[in-house]
Amino acid sequence: MDWNRAKTILIIAFAALNLFLAIQVYQTWEKTLELTDAHNITLRELEQLMEEGNIRLDTELPEVKPDEMILKATLKNVDDSWEAHDNYFKQTPENPIAVKDSKEIGTVLEEYVPDFDNYELDTFSSTSSRYVYQQQWDDLPLFDATLSVQLKEKQITSMHWVPFDITEESRSKEAIYSAQSALFALIERGDIPDGSVISDIRLGYHGKNYEAQTYDLLPSWRFTIAKGNAFYVNAFYGDVETVPSVKDKN
Repeated sequence: MDWNRAKTILIIAFAALNLFLAIQVYQTWEKTLELTDAHNITLRELEQLMEEGNIRLDTELPEVKPDEMILKATLKNVDDSWEAHDNYFKQTPENPIAVKDSKEIGTVLEEYVPDFDNYELDTFSSTSSRYVYQQQWDDLPLFDATLSVQLKEKQITSMHWVPFDITEESRSKEAIYSAQSALFALIERGDIPDGSVISDIRLGYHGKNYEAQTYDLLPSWRFTIAKGNAFYVNAFYGDVETVPSVKDKN
């Protein structure tokens, strides 16, 4: 074996890996920096930027700032009628359940899901063949705690459930981004294309499961573009996550 050649290849590979990681770190830092600069944006500055890009609000801009609360959650235990998977539960009725409309779907779910009155329909994630509901906490949606109902020919064929138990609440000393500051940064950075219509702005909790069935949930703004994507903006750190639209394409 040519050890000198092998050594050279390893050095090049490590150098390429370090360069890739450095680029990722820089891009994350750049995104956060841009949002940090937007902390003190005035409403007039936001309106002027929207006018320049012909961007329109089809919903009210929330004036309230998020609470500084951080939540920890675990996957809730449910009864044996639900089939357990890694991070969700599933139930498939023996016979599909006929439903006429969303009201009848809600009536059915009240029989299957404890505390279903604590869930609200998420129109962004829902389609004609899938209704998605989000668990609420302190009148705010837990964006990741969902109940998804699969439909076929106006019949419920299966249900996927990610129920959360909030196990810990704590407060952060981090500065909070208002809706107008977060929106200004998204537009200025080019995430929201010119000519877009913002159909919904919603405050809730969003996060990741870093350990099995354990979630860290932070206050986040969700900006929804009419007939387009949605953007989650972490209200503490300014991290941005883009969620593609799941609407029917037919």
